[in-house]
Amino acid sequence: MRTNKMILCLVISTCMGIAAALPHPSPDYIDPEPYVKKALNTPLVKDNRIKAPRDAHSPSAASALEYMRQVAGNDICALSTEAYLEMILNGATAEEANAEATRVYIQEHNRGQKPVQGSACDASDKAWRQAMKDGADPVLTSALAFMKAFPNYRNGNPCAVSGVKYVEAILQGKSHTEANLISASSFAKALISKAKKGEELRDPACAAATKEFFHHLDKKPSPPNAAALIAFIDKAFSSQTFSYDPICWKSTEAFWDSYGAGNDELTSNLAASEAFLEEFAKGSTIPVDSPCAAATRAYYANIPNPPSPPNKAAMEAFMDKMIKDGKRQPDPVCAIST
Repeated sequence: MRTNKMILCLVISTCMGIAAALPHPSPDYIDPEPYVKKALNTPLVKDNRIKAPRDAHSPSAASALEYMRQVAGNDICALSTEAYLEMILNGATAEEANAEATRVYIQEHNRGQKPVQGSACDASDKAWRQAMKDGADPVLTSALAFMKAFPNYRNGNPCAVSGVKYVEAILQGKSHTEANLISASSFAKALISKAKKGEELRDPACAAATKEFFHHLDKKPSPPNAAALIAFIDKAFSSQTFSYDPICWKSTEAFWDSYGAGNDELTSNLAASEAFLEEFAKGSTIPVDSPCAAATRAYYANIPNPPSPPNKAAMEAFMDKMIKDGKRQPDPVCAIST
């Protein structure tokens, strides 16, 4: 889920577009070729703590490119970012991608563009230059600088928050899959916090990038959980707000807490089911616009070996009744028998 994950690669490629130690943008024309050549022939320092691949197999690179395609205009950072990511996903080395991003960056500079002062792009630009001087990994340094200067991070945006957790996990030597689990847990917590406050959640770019990340994972969830994840994302980010749903969020937290602790899908599903029923016994209901309602329907529609027709019909009727009737009284007998 990724999670935002996509912000990490957005930052990486943005900064690589300026990696040739250029003078600060000015109205004067700069010949890009000497800097492109320098970028191509200068090995980039890589933090040895990172074990996850930073190549065409990186799901974060794919999600970042999708994010940029959703939101990018003619911004100097956006254009150089896209150039870098397209090279990486086509099998280029980091140095080759950096050289192409450098070319695009200088071309845009020659058209009068420059990072907006005080922006996340400006912060990553400065961090990149300083890292190059210090002999540090400019990719990670500028990535973290970008994310911490990104307004959505300070506002608690789920994608931004999970992106930071993703980078921190990668820095600890985690694989993309392991980092994704950690990021997903923080994503869920941030989303729950937003929902409780009734704050805006609509973010189609984040939704598209998250799904792109998922599609590029080497190890994907089972078909039912995969379908539930996509349905949840589509519903959660399709409108500005949705009603806070304690059944949904309690069960979501229970699933990710269990899965993040290393339990398998079946065990985590059982944990989510127990949390679901505990809230149900209290008289809680599921709003019509609940992402969990959409996810639940998608889940049982994609079970490879569905229960018997009577059990399947009972499960669907149970969900339909909960969603349709709205406010309900606690029913401990029903909850216990279920």
